[in-house]
Amino acid sequence: MSKLWIVHRTPTRRHALARLVGRTGEPEPELGGAAPEDFESKAPPSAVVLGVEGDFDLELHFADRVARAHPDARWIIAGSAVDLPEARRLFAGLAADFVRVPSERAALRRAVGSALERRSVDTLLDRGLRRVVWERFDRWFEDLTDRMPDLLRAADPAREGVPILLRGEPGTGRGLLARYVHHHDLRDPSRSGSAPGRVSFVRIGCAGMRTERLLERLSPRLGALPACAKLTICLEDVDRADLDAQHELRDWIETGPPDRLLGVATRLRWIGLASDAFGRVPEPDLDPGLEQSLGALLIRIPPLRERADFIPRFVEQTALAWCNARGLRRRFTSPAIDVLLQEPWPGNLRELESVVLRTLATSDALEIGPEDLRLEDGGPLWAPEAQAEPRVRASEPPPTPPVEPSGDVGAEPERSETGAPDAPPAAPTALAADEVKRFITSIEHEVRNPLVSIATLVKLLQERYDDPEFRERFGRVVDSDVQRIERVMDRLSRLSTLRPPERKPFDVSAFIEELLERQRERIERRRLVVLEELDQRDGVCLGDEAQLRFALEALLEKSLELVPDRGDVYVAARHHPEGLRGGPSLRVLIRFQSPESGAGGGVPSASEMALDVLVAEAIVRAAGGFLTVSDGGGRETLIVLDLPAPPRH
Repeated sequence: MSKLWIVHRTPTRRHALARLVGRTGEPEPELGGAAPEDFESKAPPSAVVLGVEGDFDLELHFADRVARAHPDARWIIAGSAVDLPEARRLFAGLAADFVRVPSERAALRRAVGSALERRSVDTLLDRGLRRVVWERFDRWFEDLTDRMPDLLRAADPAREGVPILLRGEPGTGRGLLARYVHHHDLRDPSRSGSAPGRVSFVRIGCAGMRTERLLERLSPRLGALPACAKLTICLEDVDRADLDAQHELRDWIETGPPDRLLGVATRLRWIGLASDAFGRVPEPDLDPGLEQSLGALLIRIPPLRERADFIPRFVEQTALAWCNARGLRRRFTSPAIDVLLQEPWPGNLRELESVVLRTLATSDALEIGPEDLRLEDGGPLWAPEAQAEPRVRASEPPPTPPVEPSGDVGAEPERSETGAPDAPPAAPTALAADEVKRFITSIEHEVRNPLVSIATLVKLLQERYDDPEFRERFGRVVDSDVQRIERVMDRLSRLSTLRPPERKPFDVSAFIEELLERQRERIERRRLVVLEELDQRDGVCLGDEAQLRFALEALLEKSLELVPDRGDVYVAARHHPEGLRGGPSLRVLIRFQSPESGAGGGVPSASEMALDVLVAEAIVRAAGGFLTVSDGGGRETLIVLDLPAPPRH
């Protein structure tokens, strides 16, 4: 039953407060002095009326002890007109109502009545939202709860308020885990912290955030919240905040936030979401001091490529939940599951879930086969006629088709944590198993073809050695093939010596112009048409200049090599204020095609540039960007790079 405590250091004032409150009936309010020991044997309070006077020292000590022991209690601070202004300042860390006594007797009674009559149960909406979080957590982390005991430790009520650092690649469920931890202690209906408005979750995007914007982002969000017992502040992309802002956050976590942010909640918990630096060259972005402050509990969520055996179960449970909500019975067949198992899933569980749900929404099949699977753009994930041609899969879904040179090359491709894929940078030499497989396949393709050509010519040489024309052709072809193999070995050698990237401004537009000028004789000799649309003012990205030169040179030279004579190449670089995870980016686009109409125009597929693409992709990802390669209807090859960039000048 609801319980009221009335507290004052002076007995006569204590009884006067009880008369002002005027509560009759059961249970009777508990009266006592401003000493926590007076209430140790009492039932937990629903409301505490605390009268203040003097230097407030006893009252502050009482509030500090009791508020931590009973975080769900509602507080009413009662004092004179002279004392209340100072009380508001000193009790700023307590979510409380301040009432002037004895003049505001009616306000005091309303505040007490509201606190005691409040039902400590969830609304239907609250229950539904929490059920969605719990059920989704069960589907996403079913295979990890036994292997990762820290998942359950983070949600243990005994560790409530302990800061948490969640590391993982985009799409692994960092945001979902943060919400689950926030709500987990409310699963027990006997706990009283589930009352409406008493628990709040605030998610703040920290990418690019500077110190002066910390309060700007937090104050409006927290100012709009009702007073609550528990508040969780989730710092998304905390490793991408400005270094000074990270230092400020560290101070807030260790010593408490500034006065402007106090008074919202009795208990505050910090959860940080950061990129996954495990198993790779350590990322310099997260300040070590902040990492230590947030990392009292440190949880690394593994990417889907480390949980591949979980894919069938996840697909089954996701489809079952979707069908149960609609009264349907549908299933993914074993061949469809096999196709899903072959995909690299750079977007992790979020990307896989998106494909499953999109497939269910677009197909009416009761037995879903490989031909029913749908990518994020609505296109098929699997097509029988495409199996002979490997698909080059990069870190992002295929972009929207480019506009003509006179248009805007900067339209942002759709990106889906509850959030956009913010793929963390990785060292270019840190390759996952699927990437290693792709590298081996592409190297085999690059080397085997010239070796087969040389071997064939060697066999013919014995028969046609007396033919001078054949000998001349033999020398020319072998020389070309050997040079091709040497270029492959050179690229691999250079890739193996790359060091962790340095993040500095690099003028991409100027470098592309330099590359094209170096290729001018080749372009004119082959009568190629090269169209340029380069941002001369803001064509700058942030990354390692040497590595990005290597990547761009490989892509552009390979494009010029593959485009047929008299073909055209389109190269563009454009600054976008919010083109990459909501921050500024530089988008580089390379498109080449044949001038011939109709099918069979002679444009090589994207798989012909697989090695150069994989090398460039590793470098671009290390810079914090994305790279996509796609074939445009068999006549066009499109390469898109999104690189981090400084703000526009």
